[in-house]
This record gives sequence, structure tokens and C-alpha cells, in this order.
Amino acid sequence: MGNKTSQKVLLELLKDRDRWVSGNEIADSLGVTRETIWKNINLLKKRGHQIQSQKNLGYKYESSSKLDEVVINFYKNKSVDHVAVEEQVDSTQMYAKNYLATHQVEKAFAVISEQQTQGYGRRGRSFYSPKEQGLYFSIVIPKPTFEINQVGLITTGVAYVIAQTFKDFFPEREFKLKWVNDILMNRRKVAGIITEAITEVESASTQAFVIGVGINLTTPEFPEELQQKAGAIVAKNEPNIDRNLIAAQLINTIVDNWQNYLDGSFLSEYRRMSIVIGKPVTLQVGTKQVKGIATDINEYGNIVVKLDDGQVKAFNNGEITKVNLDW
Repeated sequence: MGNKTSQKVLLELLKDRDRWVSGNEIADSLGVTRETIWKNINLLKKRGHQIQSQKNLGYKYESSSKLDEVVINFYKNKSVDHVAVEEQVDSTQMYAKNYLATHQVEKAFAVISEQQTQGYGRRGRSFYSPKEQGLYFSIVIPKPTFEINQVGLITTGVAYVIAQTFKDFFPEREFKLKWVNDILMNRRKVAGIITEAITEVESASTQAFVIGVGINLTTPEFPEELQQKAGAIVAKNEPNIDRNLIAAQLINTIVDNWQNYLDGSFLSEYRRMSIVIGKPVTLQVGTKQVKGIATDINEYGNIVVKLDDGQVKAFNNGEITKVNLDW
């Protein structure tokens, strides 16, 4: 009963997050004793929830140092079926794809984990995912109404709305976009995106899209090979941030904008935030290297490059391995 009661107490606090709520008020609402409320408040505090307590005023919820399924699902929109929270997974992408293989999915859902042991990004590159320092999640969009050849608009669209959500929470920071899937701050990568299509072999149609997002939120240190490339959004000495609220808002925004990505309405803003347009770039496309000046992100979300031989070509896949970050 303690666990279920503590969840109910937590929900009562979340409903009235902007004001003090007395223990008697919560007790009356749940039909339990005042002592039960006190015990469960202490239990929530032990689990990492910051809850203010003040005599004659009661309790006020602040945030949590840990990801919490009750909190994230309280803030999720109706467009998202459920958000599962795990302590540790190999990768949220693998978790989501395994879930799809054994369940019938009719509505968008997400999984988020405190830690990944085998987190990965594009081209199978590992994504450093230390415990309780980032946000690592995957969203499943079942039965998409568009084709896999439109995935350029999906990845660029998701990158754009994530950067916009970051600006809502961290308005004093400046975020930039590196085609196709990286978000940067202070010339360091703070977030990456991977989009994978799950196809049905029999019908050769797309069963679902799985969007993986890895964010370095408070990561204080990185392995040596990443120290010059990766950075965190929030510094060590800054006030506590509510990872649950940020996670819920990101998931809501990505899913709610799903139908808007294909119209390309975000592209003018994406271009404004791009660090590659007008810059010399080296693009890895399969086993080939392409060099030239990035001149545009076109209406399909593809990068347009004026090659060294004067040709102008658009690329819908590949990875920019080198760009002059003089911005």
C-alpha cells in the first residue's frame, strides 16, 4: 500500500504544484490519516523528490533528482500513450524495437532510461550515457502516413523542435543545428538524434518510426575522445533542473508536431540556426567523401553542397565529419 499511496500523494502535490497544500487536505482527498501522508512524504523525499515542508502551510513540490514514471506521465499529453521509465537499459532504441516486435502498438509511446550501457547514434557510433546526468529516450510513432524517403524532414524537424524546447527551459543559451541530427551549444554537441524505420517484410511498408534522442544535460566530464566535441547544457554549480518536466515537454513536442514536419514550415528557422550553411564541409556518404561549400538545406531537409568541381548536389543522407565552426 505504501508504494501506491506515495504515488497518490505525489499526484496530489503535482496537481497543486504552484501552491502550498496542507497534510490534512491531502489526507481528506485520499481518505487516509495525516500520519500516513507524513510517512509517504518522507518516503518520496528518500526517493529523490524535493518537497518543501513548512509548518502551518503544508507541502510544496519542487522537483526530483531522479526520473520518475508518475511525474513524466502526469505531464505527458493525450497524444502519447505512455512513457516507461527504466533504471538501466542497453539502449532505449533496442528496448523500443524489441517492444514493437512483441506488442501491437496503436499510439505513440516512449521509453526513457537513467542510463544506457550500449547507447548508439547514427552509423552505430556509441553515445556516452552516464547515470542520472542526461536524458536518453526513444519515441515510437506507429503506422506513419509518410514514406521512408521523407525521413530527412523528420530528422531535421525533430532537431528543430528539440532546440526550441531547450530555448524554453534555457532562454539565456544559444543553440545551433548541425545537419542532420546534432544540436550544439558553445560549439560542443549537447544532443543527438537517430531516426530508424521499422518495416513489415510482407507488405514492404513502414510499421513504425523509432526516434532516439540523447542529451548531455548535466554531464560534468566526458571520456578523453569526446572532450573536444561534447558538452553539457547545464553546469555543475547551477540550480537544480527538473529532468522529468523537460523530458515530458520534449516527448510531447516531438509527438505533437509529427504531422507538421512534412510541410517544411520549420525550415527557414532551421536554416537560421544552422552552423553549416555557407561553410566548407566534408560529407561522408557511404564509403565516399564529398567536399565543398554547404549552400542550403532544401525543402526536403537535404543538404545542398557546391562541390569543389563546381557541381551543386543535394544529399539526403550522410554525415558531416568536418565543418568550420567559426560562428
